[in-house]
Amino acid sequence: PVIDQNFSTTVDLVEINNITISAVDSIGRTRSITLLLDGDMLPEYYERLLGFDPQNPDSDSSLTQENEAGNGIPDGLEDFDNDGLAAYAEYKLGSDPFNKDTDGDGLEDAFELLATGTSLLKADTDGNGINDSDEDTDRDGLTNLEEQTLGTNPLNPDTDGDTLSDSDEVKIHLTNPLRRDTDSDDLTDDVEIMLGSDPLVADSDGDGILDGDEDYTSVIRDEELGVKVAITGKGYLAKELRIYNVTSEIFTNISALVSHVIDFSLDKPFEKAEITLTYDAQKVSDPSNLSLFYFNETLGTFIQIESTVDAANHTVTGITSHFSTFAIFYVPNWNALFEAEMNMGRGGADVVYVDVMFTMDSSGSMSWNDPYGYRKIAAKNFVGALIPGDRAGVVDFDSSAYLIRPLTDDFNAVNSSIDRIDSSGGTNIGAGVSVANNHLINSGNSSHAWMMILLTDGQGSYNNYYTQQAVANNITIYTIGLGSSVDSALLTGIATATGGKYYPVSSADQLPQVFRDISGEIEPTDSDNDGLSDALETGGFRDGFGNWYFSDPYDPDTDGDGLLDGEEAGTLVEFGGKKYFNIISKPTLADSDGDDLDDYEEVKRTSTIYVVNSPANAQNFLKAVYEGTDYSPYITAIVPASNPLNPDTDFDTIPDGEEIIWGTDPGSRDTDGDGIDDNKERGYGEDPTIFDITPPAIRVDFLSVSKDSFSFTTKYDFWYTVSDYGGVKDVALLKNDIERDRYSYSSRITTVNEHTYFETDLETILDAFRTARVDINADDWNGNYETALVYHRPSIYGQMAARLGSDTIYGNEIAGNLGTLSGLSAAIAEIPELVILIEDDPGGFLAGIRDLAGNIASDPSLFADLIASLPDAVKEKQLIENPYSKGSALHSSFANGWYSGYIGTQILSIFVGAGELKAVTSSAKFTELTGSVLTKMDDLKLLLRASKSFTVTERVGAFLVDDAASLGLTAPADMLGKIKTAVKQGRVMKHLTNIGNSRIISLKDYHNELVDILLRTGDDGANFVSAMDDVALKDMFSLNVRGADSQLMGKFRINLVKLNTRGVTSGEIEKFIGNMDKLKDVNGIDRVVRRVSAAGDPGNFKGAAFEVEYAASRKVDDIIEMGRSSEFSNTELTKPGDIDLIMQEGTKKVGYELKDRNFATWDRFNDDINDINKGFKDMVQNGKLDDYKIVFRERPPEDMINWLDSKNIPWGHYV
Repeated sequence: PVIDQNFSTTVDLVEINNITISAVDSIGRTRSITLLLDGDMLPEYYERLLGFDPQNPDSDSSLTQENEAGNGIPDGLEDFDNDGLAAYAEYKLGSDPFNKDTDGDGLEDAFELLATGTSLLKADTDGNGINDSDEDTDRDGLTNLEEQTLGTNPLNPDTDGDTLSDSDEVKIHLTNPLRRDTDSDDLTDDVEIMLGSDPLVADSDGDGILDGDEDYTSVIRDEELGVKVAITGKGYLAKELRIYNVTSEIFTNISALVSHVIDFSLDKPFEKAEITLTYDAQKVSDPSNLSLFYFNETLGTFIQIESTVDAANHTVTGITSHFSTFAIFYVPNWNALFEAEMNMGRGGADVVYVDVMFTMDSSGSMSWNDPYGYRKIAAKNFVGALIPGDRAGVVDFDSSAYLIRPLTDDFNAVNSSIDRIDSSGGTNIGAGVSVANNHLINSGNSSHAWMMILLTDGQGSYNNYYTQQAVANNITIYTIGLGSSVDSALLTGIATATGGKYYPVSSADQLPQVFRDISGEIEPTDSDNDGLSDALETGGFRDGFGNWYFSDPYDPDTDGDGLLDGEEAGTLVEFGGKKYFNIISKPTLADSDGDDLDDYEEVKRTSTIYVVNSPANAQNFLKAVYEGTDYSPYITAIVPASNPLNPDTDFDTIPDGEEIIWGTDPGSRDTDGDGIDDNKERGYGEDPTIFDITPPAIRVDFLSVSKDSFSFTTKYDFWYTVSDYGGVKDVALLKNDIERDRYSYSSRITTVNEHTYFETDLETILDAFRTARVDINADDWNGNYETALVYHRPSIYGQMAARLGSDTIYGNEIAGNLGTLSGLSAAIAEIPELVILIEDDPGGFLAGIRDLAGNIASDPSLFADLIASLPDAVKEKQLIENPYSKGSALHSSFANGWYSGYIGTQILSIFVGAGELKAVTSSAKFTELTGSVLTKMDDLKLLLRASKSFTVTERVGAFLVDDAASLGLTAPADMLGKIKTAVKQGRVMKHLTNIGNSRIISLKDYHNELVDILLRTGDDGANFVSAMDDVALKDMFSLNVRGADSQLMGKFRINLVKLNTRGVTSGEIEKFIGNMDKLKDVNGIDRVVRRVSAAGDPGNFKGAAFEVEYAASRKVDDIIEMGRSSEFSNTELTKPGDIDLIMQEGTKKVGYELKDRNFATWDRFNDDINDINKGFKDMVQNGKLDDYKIVFRERPPEDMINWLDSKNIPWGHYV
């Protein structure tokens, strides 16, 4: 016999039972006890205490006047004191089921359990001498009792989230602490107080206009930056103003700057704004010389605005009607930046601009004297040599004369007019000179030199008056006589009298050289033909910020970024007495702003990003990804524009280069157009390239449903929070589909805290908790919609576990069961369809979920995998709900129960879908349903990732990795994890699939480099990797491993990929040459180029590779121009073929055509070389080149060599 022993057994029971337990002692005496069980959750002794029948689950209490028998409410769910806690809860909590305030502290039991967290059994929970009702838990100036009376949240000092404390609203402003906008005028209470309107009256001034539609001046401050802005406009605009501290060096590295440089932006119209910035007093000797400036993007410089200086507070204030980038400058220092003269190269520092008139013969004889239009080519070449500040016009004369282009500095328009000159009619030289003279006299700039170029091929009427008119008005005329039928004496006389020169030419192909000679008479020297005169490059030129640049007059691309120096310098601007260039980028830096994008990439817009930019496309995109179908129709390609002078073009705090890697638009704060800035979406863990389709999140913070004795009125009281990254637009609370409350918001508020109280008649407590349905519906600004069931509050189970879990007999079991209920409720809050099952058969539903959860938990490996696959937000929710100490058995029991309830419910919803769930009306059907789900466990992990608890990128990535596995790809999971946006994941996955598993495996040590190539170059990079052999690719990727500068090597690889495209440009080739030169000391670089070129597609890559290989073998500084296809040709000339390189060799400019192996057929060789040779001859004849050579990679066969020599074609070979 034992002295003391615990025994246990398990008995499955249904309905009403008597359980007798007997024991016999050592002398044969029997002791027994009988348990009366009726399934109403209350033990026998407690039922008797409450006056219930322990053998009747729905009996009448003898202690109440009301007859509860047969009312449909189990005894354990009765609520005698109408405090919102059922008898079973009061039994477990130890509270008085007949007294809603057990401890007599003035706070109802449910309020203490669910709101304050204080004890139901002790009036002074913390023993500090202050009753719980008199405590101010949230320190807002209201006691817990006052908060209970008002319906405010005792744990939140600002229940309605309007920035006013509950106490201030009640005691000072008399506003409703449960409503952000007490008077519903579209201005929140705090805003009205700040603006001076009445928060209790919708039309404060009685003018018939709601306060929310009136104009106000609102103020915003940024103390850290020393900024204050007062904006006048409709509503409270200050809260929507974006303030950005500009750190770009070109803005901040200005000697006259004495403040932060601040960019302001606002998406709404406004009347005016008063901007106040703070200056650094230590940089200022005389505050009266300070002024506020704004940056004018069109002019490319800062413009001074009228300002007021407050020397005592070190601030400067100005008024503006538009927002831009603002700063304070010390005016004398600012002006001094523009005092030095730039030497434009024509007349020294004091440049002389010209107004030139092209007076062009268009008589019929020109059709045979100039059949190829050389006069047009020559004139346009002359226009190309004009400098910013010059002007040109065009007169077309035959029998009559016409001004077809008035004087203009739009040189493209001048060229267009030149192209329109025809060949018909007679030759009236006098009419042409007269029209040109009169236009110069009437429209010429008096500070410019006036000149005319007169071209004719015949003789015609002329009056010497026109010559004298030109002399009298200082018009210099250069005359050109084409052919043998001209009046040379007349043309010589005109030119001599006016200070010009006469040029006789026998054939039209000499005209380009003649025009160059005339240009040399007036134009500054531009040795490298980059659009900047030598004097300007050596003497320096200034930008609109006062910075000076000194470029190489003999290198058209000083920084080797693929852009001509003149292209980077931009246009010459004269404004406000200042002269400077509105630069595009810095000609002395390949990456002007240091954002990891070369100037060429930013100016030429070489990148493409892919965006899903509408709700419908986003839904279809995800559907296609999940179903494994083509998602490309739902993706929009965008060629982004970024500023090469600003590392963060759109001021979203993400560098432009990083945006390209992410796949976001560096020129737009909101790439996908969903109203959420890219940096915010990244911070939220969302995808900034896919339009927001995430519905609002709804959380019930407190609920109370109660009914007074002998009353059919049920009281509902809710506090709830709705949040959405795109902004909450509407929130409505409904009971049984009848709207009880609604809130609407006129701006994108990301989080709102609201309160709803209402009463219903003729309703029992069981109706309130089971068959009655209370929903919160929420819409966001992007059209996403969510519904939550407010009577399922997950945290109530966690709180009950905290109260009940100390029982040593039932602790682990209770913790696990309450954890399951808590996780279940958390999932139900996300899946409203499941409420149908609860309403129809709550017992069957819970039993089925427990079966499903139990089966999941019984497989430890699967259960662990599923938990690991859940997002952090879900895991954090479990930790918040779990009341036990970490590491304890109770904590583990609750957590396992929580996860099994959550995962089981999610699995059911994912597998079955809302439609089939709604068809379930019995526990038998539900058991069948859960049973079918249990047979599909292999797919659980993947499908759980489709839960809306995960970010779009995580969901897409999971499905893409699964697709990759089905295709036999073994590495993409690792590689896709490096990519931050779903669309880029999809595109890279497509490229990886095309590249193939064997290639991916062979490059296993270079996956980072491979992903970088695919991210930056897309289809081109995928084609490149597919075309190369493993040896060539490993050579290229391994250079980075061998110690070369990683950033430079990344650019080198991208350049190499670009050379693999048929559309490769001269800029790309030149960039490659520049990078080759910088990497010339890296061991193996030359071998990489040779090996890659040998492995490429003969019709595509090898030619380009040979060109750069050859060019890199020459002295880089001697390269004048690089080109592909017809970039060096003129359309009026015979196409010169594929001329690739122009080198400066001594005093000569030599053109090179670089030919890879092209000996397949004689006809192809013959035709190709003939075309190239003719093109070269044309370029030599028109002065573009002095000489040329065709260079072959390998020595051609002897018969081809003999043919080349017989045609006197200069050639050579590389190897």
